[in-house]
Amino acid sequence: MNKMERYLDSGAGKKLLAGLYRADDATRQKKRYMDVYREFKEHFALDSHAPSPVFLINVPGRVEIGGNHTDHNNGMVVAGSVSLDAVAVCAPVPNGIITIRDTAYNETIKVDTGDLNALPEEEGTAGALVKGAAAGLRNRGYKVGGFNAVLHNEVMSGSGLSSSAVFEVVCGTILNALYNNGEIPFGVIAEVAQHAENVFFGKPCGLMDQMACAAGGIVFIDFKDDRSPFVKSVPMDFNKSGYSVIVVKSGGNHAALTDQYAAIPKEMKSVASFFGKGVLRELSVDELLAKASAVRDKCGDRAFLRSLHYFAENRRVLSELKALESGDMNSFLKLVSQSGDSSWRLLQNVVPSGDEKFQDMGVVLAVTELFIHEKGRGACRVHGGGFAGTILAFIHGDDAAAYVTMIEKITGKGSAVTLKMRSSGALSVLI
Repeated sequence: MNKMERYLDSGAGKKLLAGLYRADDATRQKKRYMDVYREFKEHFALDSHAPSPVFLINVPGRVEIGGNHTDHNNGMVVAGSVSLDAVAVCAPVPNGIITIRDTAYNETIKVDTGDLNALPEEEGTAGALVKGAAAGLRNRGYKVGGFNAVLHNEVMSGSGLSSSAVFEVVCGTILNALYNNGEIPFGVIAEVAQHAENVFFGKPCGLMDQMACAAGGIVFIDFKDDRSPFVKSVPMDFNKSGYSVIVVKSGGNHAALTDQYAAIPKEMKSVASFFGKGVLRELSVDELLAKASAVRDKCGDRAFLRSLHYFAENRRVLSELKALESGDMNSFLKLVSQSGDSSWRLLQNVVPSGDEKFQDMGVVLAVTELFIHEKGRGACRVHGGGFAGTILAFIHGDDAAAYVTMIEKITGKGSAVTLKMRSSGALSVLI
């Protein structure tokens, strides 16, 4: 019996799996953990300095429950960690080289911690994210060193569940466990992860994804001070609400859409700049409306509409928080529907600009809305960045099987994934 098997068969290991996954998925997950450990032992078997100790790392994906495209303008969000996650087995090595075997992509990533400078030619690569996470921690005064790791990430790329953020937080959590005694606050790991994606990887993004993955549970995050966001845990067990949380892959492709994602914060900030401000959070909707004509002339109608979405969405987040805290599911679901409507009409991140033929996300949302209307309960909305990727649906447990059957006839078998909301964020366990 190896280290991983002993841990998973212990009381602590059984409790971990029960807390992270649905009961009908526990057996598969145990095998998955065993496979990752086995590959770690096999892949690094030639290392004569067989590293010890060995850590198990787990980082969840996240769903954006409320606050679509608000974080990059210092807004507010509600997010939650989910059962789709990344699992890694890792151990330190003395040579300063980070080696990560990514089984999902069948690639091995190597980074020398002796050279952690951002390079333009590395933008868009996994190595850039690893390097950025390590550089960010070192720049903040934390210890950084080499390690070997095998990673299996079930958070689908392009899913809207933050696969890149999960990967970044995995890197930070490994360095925290191996070299910093687990003492780095989750907020710092999240901030370093965002910096890695913005500066080293070259993709503009807010901090919500990384913060939600690192913190865990259902959280309210206020980015008014984006250097030190306010994070509040929402004490609600969503799994007892009677509703299933389902993400549906629309079939759309994120390729070539980076400019459309980037245009959203750019246009919002252009409106803020019109008023001499950096972000919309520094304005009020009354100020915007008072100069609506001039803003439209200078920044364009889409920027104006997207700004209206921002202010309405921020208010909605506070209402969603109140509904969740009080367990008022009916009010919460109405707010989710309103958010989805605002994202489609005002934010305009459902249909890629100028694309008449491929409107996958719009189709999936429209069909889901018809299903919900027929049943008289539930809610759905665009999830994450939009344009492609996934939608998020809250479907009553009694309707969930019928919904999955219906929607997969359109989107393909396996495209609808029912999630468990989990209470924990990034984890590290000595095995």
